[in-house]
Parts: sequence; structure tokens; C-alpha cells
Amino acid sequence: MEISRFSADHESALCVRPPVQERALRTHDRFMSAATQLTRTKDFDDISIRDLSDAAGCSIGSFYHRFGSKDVLFAALIHNMLEKRREGVDRTFAQTATADLPEAIARGALANYREHAGLLRTAMRYHLAGKDIWKPIIAFGRYVSGRYFERLAAERQTPLLRDEISRLEFVFLWLHGHLTTSLAHDYSGTDLSQEQFAHETARYFVLAINHALDRAAGEG
Repeated sequence: MEISRFSADHESALCVRPPVQERALRTHDRFMSAATQLTRTKDFDDISIRDLSDAAGCSIGSFYHRFGSKDVLFAALIHNMLEKRREGVDRTFAQTATADLPEAIARGALANYREHAGLLRTAMRYHLAGKDIWKPIIAFGRYVSGRYFERLAAERQTPLLRDEISRLEFVFLWLHGHLTTSLAHDYSGTDLSQEQFAHETARYFVLAINHALDRAAGEG
């Protein structure tokens, strides 16, 4: 995916529009803040509208007037998560040398999974139930890999080979699958909160990136 396509696809998939009136914006922000805090300890689909209203200090009627349904609020939370993540990725690429990017990318992805575990687990369930909520998350993953490919090509001053891109894309898919599986299942050694898990995830991602680049260079 071209980098310029992420924002457009992201918006069209979520159809989230913030309110413009000050009072409505305050109510919107109170519900968003409450939902963000609640999902730090609970999955979104385990949180009731009563829970959200109590945490926001607003009425249930205000929730329905502002959002209409939990699905709309959920989409807004995904939107905010990805916007925050995009800002972090952009800073990483601006401040990090190319050789250090793979580790920074892996650790950034893990940090996002840790912070938004309750949101992402629900997104996975919604996806399996047929709701089209995973599309912007996939689009963002392509945004990150696309930026990395562009950085490599710019540094080499030559486009990446097709086989090289294919190998690198597989490595990015591995990282996404590894974190998603670890989030969904309580396996021994896959606790996202542990530093050893973070260290090993970053180490294997770096090794896989280097292996993909070395193999492509050797075959070229």
C-alpha cells in the first residue's frame, strides 16, 4: 500500500466524524477517555454502556445521543489508537537510523499491543464474527512496512527487488501474527508484559529482517 493511501482508507473504513459543537465535544471526549481507561483492564466487549456512562460521569441517554451504539464508539477508539500509533511511527522514522529501525518497529508494535490489549482482543473477536473492523489495522501494518521499504530503497538509491519485498512482507506478517497470537492465548513464555518477551520478539524480528535482506542480496 502506498503511504498516502493509509489516511484515506483509514477514514473510509471507520466513518468516524468528531462533533463540532463544544458541549458535544466535551461529552464525546469524556466517553472516549472513560472507554480508553476501562480497556486498560477489561476487553471492550466486556464493558457495558452503564460502565461507560458511570466512568464518564454522563447519562446513558448522552451516550446514545453522542454515539448511537457501542460499535460507533469502538470504531472511534480504533481510529484514535491508529492515529496515535502513526504519530509514534513517524517520529521513530524521523529519529532512528535505518539499521536500528527493525528493533524500534518491533518494540513500538509490542508497546501498542500492551497498551491497547483490551481493545485489540475485542477487534479480533469482531473480525472473526464478520465485522469489518480489522481492515484499518491491516492498512496500518502496510503503512509501516511501506515506510520501511521506502527507507531502504532511498538509502540504496535503487528500488527493492520483488523477491526482497516478498521476504520482508513475510517477516512483517510474522511479527503481527506473533503479537496477535500472544495477545489471544495465555501460553507459557508469551506474556506481552514481560521484558524477556519484548527482548526476544525484537531480536527475532531483527534476525528475520537481516536474513531476508541477506538472502535477497545473495540471490541477486
